[in-house]
Amino acid sequence: MPSLVTRPTNRNLLRRYRYALVGLAATLLLALVLSPSAEANSKSHILARSFMPLNGGEIRAPGGWALQVPPETLKKPGVASITARSDGTVDFHIAAPWHGEVAVSMPLHGSRDAIAHHLDGVWVQEGHRGQTTVWVRQLSIFGAIKGAISGVTCISWDYHAVIKCLLLKGITKVNGKLGLWIAEKISDSCAAALIASGLTGGPAGIALGIFNDPPCVGTASSPGSPPAPKAPPSPSPPAGTPPSQPPTGSPSPPPSPPPPSGLYETTGGLTHTWTNYTNAGGYEGPVIPAYTTVLIACKLTGFRVADGNTWWYRIGSSPWNGAYYASADAFYNNGQTSGSLKGTPFVDPSVPDC
Repeated sequence: MPSLVTRPTNRNLLRRYRYALVGLAATLLLALVLSPSAEANSKSHILARSFMPLNGGEIRAPGGWALQVPPETLKKPGVASITARSDGTVDFHIAAPWHGEVAVSMPLHGSRDAIAHHLDGVWVQEGHRGQTTVWVRQLSIFGAIKGAISGVTCISWDYHAVIKCLLLKGITKVNGKLGLWIAEKISDSCAAALIASGLTGGPAGIALGIFNDPPCVGTASSPGSPPAPKAPPSPSPPAGTPPSQPPTGSPSPPPSPPPPSGLYETTGGLTHTWTNYTNAGGYEGPVIPAYTTVLIACKLTGFRVADGNTWWYRIGSSPWNGAYYASADAFYNNGQTSGSLKGTPFVDPSVPDC
């Protein structure tokens, strides 16, 4: 009796193999499209990446993005990267332990724009509006205030305003990167109050209600601002010098000290000061608040900032007293006292050389 099962012909086998190959290809394509790596690659791409040695350096990306790492910042060498994200923000990263501050630069479309920093789901403002380079102590995602930023947004460089915004949104405790950002900006008296209350770090984080206490309430000086300059003491006459007036009668006031030498310049944003102008390092001095006029003792060249400016100023006003330096790039250098720093001179040539 002939068998009821017939052997497939070569043509049938080829057809089956073809269907199998098409199905396998479709499965692989679907897996590739839905895989996390493919999704990540479609959402971000690296703008710049470079190995960073111990003495620091700089990486730049097209369009004005840049990351500066001063010497003595890295604890060991590593790769620094600038990665663009599909939402218009950019992720700055250093794949190595580091401490201190690094400079982040990004393009802004107008003088009312500002650099925003994403910290634990909250966007905060770094620097002032129009300031294209800011110094930060932690890296993550950055964007422009007028850019495509989302989530809980409390845009301000003043931590008091950020805390008020967080409280209005029902956030009563912070920790992690946002807690560090706030801790960096509080005054010494407020820090002492936090330590005394035991609310620094740990799982509980920082309870925002503590900032309503008197030590943490803002005063006439902005947080982190140096104390108001004190009048210089009257010079004492050297020993053995006879008095200019006889001891009897009303004594005359001591002669006024000679006016300090140098020129006055105004900052266009929050300005950091350092003891070492050659690498923007050493010891950090008091921060100069934005739009503040200070005495500049002299100018000299040192560390190159993001836009290529190498001029630095020795700050003669109290409390800096000639011991700290600031990049001339942070000043208007043209008599201006407000507005954007964009297009202002690198340095005021009228300031004497050191």
